[in-house]
Amino acid sequence: ADGHRLLEALQLLDEGQERMLAIEELTDADSAQAALQMAAAGSLVVAGLEADCCADALLRLQTWNLPESLLPQLRAVCSQRLVPSLCQSCLGAGCGACQSGRVGLCLLLEYATRLPPRWWQLPEGRLPQSLLDLGLYSLQQAAHDKVRQGLIPEPDLRA
Repeated sequence: ADGHRLLEALQLLDEGQERMLAIEELTDADSAQAALQMAAAGSLVVAGLEADCCADALLRLQTWNLPESLLPQLRAVCSQRLVPSLCQSCLGAGCGACQSGRVGLCLLLEYATRLPPRWWQLPEGRLPQSLLDLGLYSLQQAAHDKVRQGLIPEPDLRA
């Protein structure tokens, strides 16, 4: 759905006092504001936002100039990436089962369950380090953990 139709749907849901809502993607400031307003009213809102990492998602929200009173409603942020998995039969060498040494995809997940106070006022360059200081589990950490577990090969570390 485009941003306008999403905004209309969120307004209808808000009137119905929905308590849980999942939104595939916030595409503009209006839909993000409506989602945050629903969160402020007590609903659990889980929403997607196209970004490369957690810090980039927060930076995008900063650029949308959302009302400062709504921004504390954001409680956590996560980012995901899918990378090719190693075949567990041949550990990447290539075998009759996989042909290439790869089979399926492995999820790398970055998440921050604690956000810096007043994160929306931090300069762009401080946001990533602030997230790390508060315990961000980064895509890089996730990738290294998967390499150590033998689930992905070293060259796939693009996180």
